[in-house]
Amino acid sequence: MSNSNFSNLTNTSSFSFLYALSPAPNWTIIIGLKAFIGVASFILNGAILLLHILRPTLINPFTIYLLFLFTANVCFLMIIAPLGTISNLYGGEWFWGHPVCVFYIYAQRIVTVIHVMSHLLISFNRLWAVTYPISYRERHTKRTAVLIYLGMLGYVHIISLPPFLVETIRYQRSDADKGCHHIAMPAWSRAQTIIHRLMPLSLVISIYVFLIVKRWQKKRRSAVCVGAVEELPVASGNTTGTVGQTNTGKHEESRMTSSGKPIGSGGQRQVRPFVILTITTISVVTCWLPEDVFWIAVVFCNVWFSSAVFQFTEILYFLQMVFDPLMWIASLRRTKA
Repeated sequence: MSNSNFSNLTNTSSFSFLYALSPAPNWTIIIGLKAFIGVASFILNGAILLLHILRPTLINPFTIYLLFLFTANVCFLMIIAPLGTISNLYGGEWFWGHPVCVFYIYAQRIVTVIHVMSHLLISFNRLWAVTYPISYRERHTKRTAVLIYLGMLGYVHIISLPPFLVETIRYQRSDADKGCHHIAMPAWSRAQTIIHRLMPLSLVISIYVFLIVKRWQKKRRSAVCVGAVEELPVASGNTTGTVGQTNTGKHEESRMTSSGKPIGSGGQRQVRPFVILTITTISVVTCWLPEDVFWIAVVFCNVWFSSAVFQFTEILYFLQMVFDPLMWIASLRRTKA
């Protein structure tokens, strides 16, 4: 995922030799593809943020999580990605000194974990809305969403900063080293793989499966209730009217949104968060699972792959930042349909 890790997987000396022969940037298909995806992702995420700034009425408690996620994407693409790309263009050379290298590695680690935890918060938000709808309507405000996200940011720093400081002090970068490297402690690498990779991905998948089952059970109960009402005997014309009203009432009840509003012109509000959850779950599994498998093999099994495999997982990680704004656009279209 990180360019510093990638520099440990490649032969830096050969790149330095090429750089000594030719100081021109060494553009490759992989670097060009990552740059193109990064620019496209920056435009999409930045445009959606700008839209919400210009139209604050679009902001609601649920979109708070999305806006923080888009902000993290923009920070990564505007600050971290260019530094790594320039370094890769010159064979791993680092031109900005040791303090910037330390900041680069820590910021990259933090933003990576924020990406993972942001998608997990979206899943927990939908779990709360479906499992406890009354509590969700009464307590989930914009302020609550902001506090939840700030709490997540605090958790990320608390769990990431202490071991990073130990690693930075223990493994000092030498002046002869021209790259930006970071050596992680083996025990912390294993713990980080479990806490920041396996657990969030497993929870996102488990929550989505649980919500799918809940939706199916709800539809089945609604169908059973409607069928039972339709089979009631009709004794008189007045009773017919009562049965018809009851039947209509059941239909209306089955078409209530999680916020207690009927599905009319604004009924797509019930669908929109679930569409976002569906897209983000599919994109997370598609873009993160190969990289998780890669690092599990490296950290736990000491199996090393070629640099092409690592580059492939990095491209998938960049694609995730394209899918994030696309899921908002897809859900917005669904809302207006």
